[in-house]
Amino acid sequence: MSSSLKKSIANGFLWTAIQTVGTKIISFVSQIVLAWLLLPEDFGKITLTFSVTSIVFLIQGFGLSDVLISRSHMFSRLINLAKTISLTVAGIGIGVAIIASLLAGFIYEDVEITYLILIFSLSIPFNALSIVPSSKLTIDLKFKELSKIRLIEFFTSSLLTIILVLLKFDIYSFVIAPLVSSILRYVILHKISNIAYRFKITYHHWKYLFSKSLLGFLHSLSQTLIRQFDYMILGIYATKAVVGIYFMAYSLSVQVVGLLVNSLSPVLFPTLKKIPISETTRIREILVKITSIFSMFGMPFAFWQMYVAEPFIILFLNDKWQDSIILVKILSIGIGFSVASSVWATSLRLQSRFKEQAILSLSAAISFILITTVSAMFYKEIGVAIGVTIYQIIFSFIFLNGALKFYGVNFYRILKIVFKYFILSVLIFVALNELTFVKSNFIIILINSVIYPAIYFFVLYKFDKTSRQLLKQNFGGIISKISNKLFNKK
Repeated sequence: MSSSLKKSIANGFLWTAIQTVGTKIISFVSQIVLAWLLLPEDFGKITLTFSVTSIVFLIQGFGLSDVLISRSHMFSRLINLAKTISLTVAGIGIGVAIIASLLAGFIYEDVEITYLILIFSLSIPFNALSIVPSSKLTIDLKFKELSKIRLIEFFTSSLLTIILVLLKFDIYSFVIAPLVSSILRYVILHKISNIAYRFKITYHHWKYLFSKSLLGFLHSLSQTLIRQFDYMILGIYATKAVVGIYFMAYSLSVQVVGLLVNSLSPVLFPTLKKIPISETTRIREILVKITSIFSMFGMPFAFWQMYVAEPFIILFLNDKWQDSIILVKILSIGIGFSVASSVWATSLRLQSRFKEQAILSLSAAISFILITTVSAMFYKEIGVAIGVTIYQIIFSFIFLNGALKFYGVNFYRILKIVFKYFILSVLIFVALNELTFVKSNFIIILINSVIYPAIYFFVLYKFDKTSRQLLKQNFGGIISKISNKLFNKK
């Protein structure tokens, strides 16, 4: 990997990491505050609302961002067309949102969900027209600016939500605040990217951009269904309070491990796109290395949160959220596999294999819908959590194999990478926790946060050559200092 490429990835990772950590902290604090102010039923209604709107909101993006980034050399010629398509699909999105709001209100027998979706849909035009300036900043690798904008947007939305709840706007706070922050983001993006607000409406060559975007849209639609369908189906077979508890559990289960993926994934595609597509071997080794790093860190942190979930919820949340403990434990098992496979979509986009990406996503979405529907029918929230975990384990390998095979990586190599870190995480975190009889919640959190991770990384560094090389190459300075102190080396 060239020094300039390493610098771009490192710089992008740093700023997206700052963004991710910032948003995670803001999200964590606001979620705790709102959990004390509102009931599980309130979270259930908001979860169902966001599940419906997240699918509707896909129309506003329509896969344009990936196409604009992959065709960066033509960006200036595509601005007017891209904005025209954005405006067009925004209008369609609002129409679909109106229909969806009526259907959701009918299915879930709650007119408030209808009102929430209608208010939230007002942000569609601002989000759609923000795609072009956001893509421009990504193409220019201006991750610092993008991270700052995202932090401002997220902080504004979270703070305003809490203020509105305190002012007795209740669940409507969750849709009014994002509307305000989306307008703010729209203004800031255009100003920083130097993209004009005004544009010439044109449909010249629309078929080219539309056809490429359609495949990206199918991928995004499928992935959004996977992220949201468990909430939606649970809302049919269980109460809104149960949906709220499941939402809390899932949110907690992805808070920590999402840090790595959310910090690096947005950087990979635009940065690795700078490498000529003919250099397959170079790209392959980078993708394998990133998959190894994601597995190395994702697996132990998944089991970490499995064991700190109970003491954390007991210490920081009140009794109305106790039922989410078992759900966090179940969901955590699959999260590690999900993190390990998160590079698959980037791998396909680098070769402009939008068709293969769409097919994989669509097949995964169909499987996910079937698994979670059957699980919800018979076992409600416990069944859904188990179904989601089974899906994540199976499809993590399907995704990685389906994407990395185009770079000459066989299935055996993928299994070896992922299962090595999974088995070691089980041996250290699961085995040691089950043998520990500590009762103090603070001590349980301390042991799992300090002692067990230290043992895990010590074993990797001391006894696994591949892991040692990865740690040295990517965290060499820190590892060297720790190693010298541990073994008294000068």
